[in-house]
Amino acid sequence: MASGSWTFSTANKYISGRVRWTSTSNGNLYNSSKVTVYLDYKKSASSTEDTNGGYKGNLYCKGTMDSTAQIKAISLSSSKFYLKCDGKWVNMASYTFTVKHNGSGACSCTLGIQNGHCTNGNSLSDPQTSTKTVALDTITLTAPTVSVSSNSVAQTTFNVSWSTNTYYNKVEYNINGGAWKVWSANTTTKSGTFYFSSLSPGTKYTVNVRITRTDATSKVTTKSVTVTTVAKPSFSVPNLNFTLGSTASNLSFGASGLDKGSVYFKLNFLTDDGSSYNLYENTFAQSSSGGVAVAALNLNDIAYIHMICENCITKQTTSINLIVQVTILNGTVYTSNYSGTITIPSSYSPIFNDFICINTDANTLNLLGEENSKYIPQGFGNIQIQIPPENQATPKMYANIASYQAEVYSSANKLIGNKINIPFSSSDAVTFDIGTTDIVDTYTVKVFAIDSRGYTS
Repeated sequence: MASGSWTFSTANKYISGRVRWTSTSNGNLYNSSKVTVYLDYKKSASSTEDTNGGYKGNLYCKGTMDSTAQIKAISLSSSKFYLKCDGKWVNMASYTFTVKHNGSGACSCTLGIQNGHCTNGNSLSDPQTSTKTVALDTITLTAPTVSVSSNSVAQTTFNVSWSTNTYYNKVEYNINGGAWKVWSANTTTKSGTFYFSSLSPGTKYTVNVRITRTDATSKVTTKSVTVTTVAKPSFSVPNLNFTLGSTASNLSFGASGLDKGSVYFKLNFLTDDGSSYNLYENTFAQSSSGGVAVAALNLNDIAYIHMICENCITKQTTSINLIVQVTILNGTVYTSNYSGTITIPSSYSPIFNDFICINTDANTLNLLGEENSKYIPQGFGNIQIQIPPENQATPKMYANIASYQAEVYSSANKLIGNKINIPFSSSDAVTFDIGTTDIVDTYTVKVFAIDSRGYTS
């Protein structure tokens, strides 16, 4: 605290004036002081007549940083300016001014009384002015205390918030050491936020914040914060080439880096007619940055096995396709497609256990007898394959029996002639004549059922 006073004479030899002042610093953050100016008068005991009247004048204060003076008008009504002839000081007015210090924390003030005079009575009718320049205590100034932090980090945007302890600031920032940009040339705001957009996903950025005291330009603080934007979505996808019913058909697929967005999964396969059949379709919404969504689908489940086989009765393999589509917070859409092949296992081949193979030529049967119907004379007779309705082949997993195939082998396991295709009938007995042979041998006749997928029994 600083203080002082001085006296001044007036046109009345019995009346003296005095100006007193005190100053109190408002501290480093404000870089200013409160200055209180007091105006006192006294009348000498040598006088025989008290002074009693009104008074007008101006208390005056002009600091180093003031472009114009600060003035407080004094107006005392009649009888308020009263001085006894006792030589004692009487305070007539006071006022507290706020003055700014310079960039070094120093301040000088010119202060006092201007045009002070009585308004009735003639004890002090001539205007009195008395001012002096005084020095206030210097304030020790410090650089701003600054803190910065990042928030709302997304794939292409983020925010950086700042705060400081000083009141008069120039606030600037740059990103990755680029040119400084002025957020405010002079603000009394002690906090704020910078908004960054059009950034690259998964990229590191350094934001520098520089705050300069506008009341003390040599006091500067720079702080930095490093922010990494959220990466583009990444997908985890299993091997989509598998045999139906195997452990490999237990699928799990997912997406990460959703950035508070959503992910859409769609899994389908191609049917016999080439159309897509949906196995799975779902959308997951995420509430947090960098969110993860995972979906699981066990195609080893009997319901899925039936679903696929029922729609693929003419082929052993079919295409499977996975679509993963991520929509992030700013509306950007990322889509990836994955494909593979489902194999319907050969274990789903048709079941065919028995058929009849006999000589049906009446003449040779009369010669050999019915009990020798599996024998034929060289160059005579007729070998016939018979499949009665109760022995018809049974397809598996929605397939159909397309035909039968007969093959005749010699005792040396050599195929005789061509493989023979026998049409299938679901209601009537199937018969097919092979004929006779000119070579004496023991022959083996094999018959296979062929289903609509091409699998044989």
